[in-house]
Amino acid sequence: MDLDFKSFLEEFQQNLKNDDERFELIRDEIKQLETCTVSMSNIMNDIYSEEGLQQISLYCSKARENLPKIQRIYENIRKAFPEEDFFKYNFIWKTHTSQIAEWILLIIFLERGDLCLKKEFSEVIGVENDTQQGFHITLEEYLFGYLSMISDLARLLVVSATYKDYGRTEQIHQFLKRSNDCFSLLNLKNDALRKRGDALKYDLKKAEEVVSDLKARGHLTSTENKS
Repeated sequence: MDLDFKSFLEEFQQNLKNDDERFELIRDEIKQLETCTVSMSNIMNDIYSEEGLQQISLYCSKARENLPKIQRIYENIRKAFPEEDFFKYNFIWKTHTSQIAEWILLIIFLERGDLCLKKEFSEVIGVENDTQQGFHITLEEYLFGYLSMISDLARLLVVSATYKDYGRTEQIHQFLKRSNDCFSLLNLKNDALRKRGDALKYDLKKAEEVVSDLKARGHLTSTENKS
């Protein structure tokens, strides 16, 4: 056998072995990441009740307790492969990153009433924001999380209206309107993102119906606008 070809085969086999080891290492970290996303989901889903509305700060604090572990997991994933191979492996954890973005964005909105932008989200979980930095948060990961958070807020708007937290109802309503206006300006090439963007319009429509009903019954006035 030609020595050059033999060397090529040996190198190819070694690369396959390295890939297998990296995939296995990353998957081990993803299992831990899943426990964090499940924990945050279980905690934050408790806000959709009368009692939950009154203890939102408590639930946000409890969900934040997952952050140190999440930061350590992303650091371990970052170390598992060369930076130039980021997009080779990114598909393994990108869905989980979007799920974490959903809950982090929701928590921050509930804590201070505005949107956590991509740069801040990156800092919260300890990952680079800049695409030139190798291991980073992609725009798609962030946007999928953002759109899921919008659906969470639309659900919370209905709950807040049901339990007469009208100030929160109008605050969320105004945020959904601004979000829809901004999102409609994006020229998205990702079909899945475009479809999720259509859901935002549906969420806003439901919110408008709830708010219109409250205004018709005199429960909501412009003075209650927290935007």
